[in-house]
Amino acid sequence: MRSNDYVKLVLILLIVAFSALIAFFPTVFTKEATIVDSKGTPKTVTGPAFPYRLGLDLKGGIHVVLDAVDTPEQPVTDEKIERAIAVLESRVNKLGVSETTIQRQGNLNRISIDLPGYQNKDEAMAILGKTALLQFKDADGKLIMTGDKIKDAQAVYGQAGNGLGQEWHIVMTMTPEGRDAFKQATKAAVAQTDEKKRIIAVYLDEELLMKPSVKEEIDSDTVSITSGSGDPTEKQAWSQQYALLIAGGALPIKLSSDPAELRVVGASLGQDTVNNVYLAAILALMLVGIYMLLYYKGMGLVSIVALAVYATIYLAALLIVGAVFSLPAIGAAIISVGMAVDSNVIIFERIRDEINEGKTPTSSVAQGFGKAFRTVLDSNITTLVGCGVLYWLGTGAVKGFALTLSFGIFTSFFTAVFVTRFIMDMIIRFWKPEPGSPMFKFFYGNGGAA
Repeated sequence: MRSNDYVKLVLILLIVAFSALIAFFPTVFTKEATIVDSKGTPKTVTGPAFPYRLGLDLKGGIHVVLDAVDTPEQPVTDEKIERAIAVLESRVNKLGVSETTIQRQGNLNRISIDLPGYQNKDEAMAILGKTALLQFKDADGKLIMTGDKIKDAQAVYGQAGNGLGQEWHIVMTMTPEGRDAFKQATKAAVAQTDEKKRIIAVYLDEELLMKPSVKEEIDSDTVSITSGSGDPTEKQAWSQQYALLIAGGALPIKLSSDPAELRVVGASLGQDTVNNVYLAAILALMLVGIYMLLYYKGMGLVSIVALAVYATIYLAALLIVGAVFSLPAIGAAIISVGMAVDSNVIIFERIRDEINEGKTPTSSVAQGFGKAFRTVLDSNITTLVGCGVLYWLGTGAVKGFALTLSFGIFTSFFTAVFVTRFIMDMIIRFWKPEPGSPMFKFFYGNGGAA
């Protein structure tokens, strides 16, 4: 082989090997995440870096739609909605809920949140609906700093430094700017002659959380906040909930306290149906492969190899981008399989036409791919345009359908014009059956020249 052929071979093998590891061996690539367990204790868990994410229709869970409220203080803009989505994602991730989908509903000022596998509606709204604007103020109401000066917040059980022994509380870690601001504020509070003014009030969404007395100047990166009242169970719940809100950051816009939609969704498709879907996908690939083998014989074998490469790369690509496997997405994947085969059909028919005109295999393959390329490209572009319109105007499952189909189009185009072409080039270079011989007819059909 020529040097560029070696490069192509190595590139194809690397892409296929990497894709196979992601698609079929999910534990090879892992990542760590910090979540809060049922006792409110932060812990680090390790899971697949590219997990299979099932949608609500396959797994069940909670579906919430929140309206963005336009106010003079916090006007709603496209940028703020995107920032709000990022904040909500941060909060949900700390809940340990995987396979979540948070997105804007079309061009509306609405945010849709799907929490597969999650069942607690009240807790979901408590976490998602609050603005979580944290403010520290002195006794005169002067702002000391806001929550953006907080790097992290965790609910822990231990000594809170208030002389009350072991209890649930929030430990906040501040940025250097926050530490300096807090130091100056506590220094000023200690200097007050009126004992009632030796306080720092902590507000969350303009609601007073606490106003502890300042006994001394605090020069530390960490600060503890306690609920001040309640039994241990209530303090645990309070610490866990508000630590999540503080760590997740403040929402840049106000979200409606009364959600436009809030419902617990049962898995409309049971596990047996999910297994049947997977079985159907495998059978579809097998039946398509058998048809290609019976109709195109030798070139059908090439299409089977290309189809296997396509399926591996396609599945890996969906996992890398975090696509959610819902019923519409699976439908789009099945459609893209047909498009992948269709590209090979167009190419093989052009090659057969050239062979039947008496041309050599080398010339037939080159001209067959050349003539088929424009047709394959045009068909893929028109489908991509349709996907783009669906993604732009659609919401939820429609966007998932469009995204999944788009990735299938790109992958099928790559395998058709690159992988299939490389295999065919290698065959005609190293295998030269006599025109008219049984092996020649098996692979190319009738016709051909020496």
